Amino acid sequence: MTVLDGLDDIDWAKLSHAYGSAGDVPRQLRELASPDEETRHGALGELFANIYHQGTRYKATPKAVPFLWELAADPGIGDRDAILRLLALVTVGFDEQHLPGGFDLDELRDAARGGEALAVYGSRSWAKLLYSIHRAVSKGTHIAAGLLSDADAGVRCSAAYVLAWFPDRPGHVPALLGLASDPVDAVAATAIVAASLIGGEVPPALLDDERRPVRWAASVALAGTGDARAIAELTSWLSEGGEPLDVPFLEGNVRALAALALERAGGDVFDVLLDGLTRLTGTEALTVAYRVLAMAFPEPVAAGVAFGALPERQRRVVRALAHARGPWLIGTSSFGNFGILMRETGLPRTREEMAGYLSRG
Repeated sequence: MTVLDGLDDIDWAKLSHAYGSAGDVPRQLRELASPDEETRHGALGELFANIYHQGTRYKATPKAVPFLWELAADPGIGDRDAILRLLALVTVGFDEQHLPGGFDLDELRDAARGGEALAVYGSRSWAKLLYSIHRAVSKGTHIAAGLLSDADAGVRCSAAYVLAWFPDRPGHVPALLGLASDPVDAVAATAIVAASLIGGEVPPALLDDERRPVRWAASVALAGTGDARAIAELTSWLSEGGEPLDVPFLEGNVRALAALALERAGGDVFDVLLDGLTRLTGTEALTVAYRVLAMAFPEPVAAGVAFGALPERQRRVVRALAHARGPWLIGTSSFGNFGILMRETGLPRTREEMAGYLSRG
């Protein structure tokens, strides 16, 4: 007997997900166990849309968690890495909200109880739902810990990612740090960052590892200590880039996470981030731009303010973005979200308009 055998014991039709009644969730969960890849992928897509819709979670979400754990634990199931990532996402939502510092479980618990942290979550009912989901997922963290030694590298990587959001489970730190020597770079890097997010002490010796992805992860973890090696490594990722690294954090946006981690190093990192921004494109550029603009523009630029009237730091941003093509692009197309961010800051929303703003002085 498996947990999936209990699917019909739940009145799913009375529960809700993004599109109304959750009566279709049992079918989707059963289809995750299908030997047919297309069927599994279809079910995954539906579940991501239904119980985790653009970061929103629903009453059906915590009820689905035990079944997702059962599927992830079964070596005969395909796409277990994706199932584990779904478990991580229903736990924390968009991980960018919790990086680079980690998940604040005390804050969520306080909000669920109606405490001062309630303002962060908006309503007690929402906080209570999220807390119930976190508790539901926490009951399976021992499964994730066991999967850290799975033969499938994707499963090892996703299992480490799940464990990253449970600061109340520091007992998993040794196993995570043990993966620092994993032959797959993404697994090693993910495990190191995950260990740091739940309070683990990452060995500074990893900053000198021969593998650059391992040094990146150790630097993300240790930037807050002010270690010069960590700062130099993260700066190099922004200025020189690095090989693609399929880590789950920020959907693999390793340069953006490098930028976020640099802020924890203390001191004025504005110059480093602005220089890095000019070398980035797409979502990497967008994440770094948020930080640069927060430093330079505490308030949006008022309508009609000329370029010459801006403070020097703001003028530097305008100059940089007027000359850099990459941040305005996603692939080879214009990046609308970047333009929207500029507009919200009171700046021109296209590179051409930014250059015109600069030239008018």
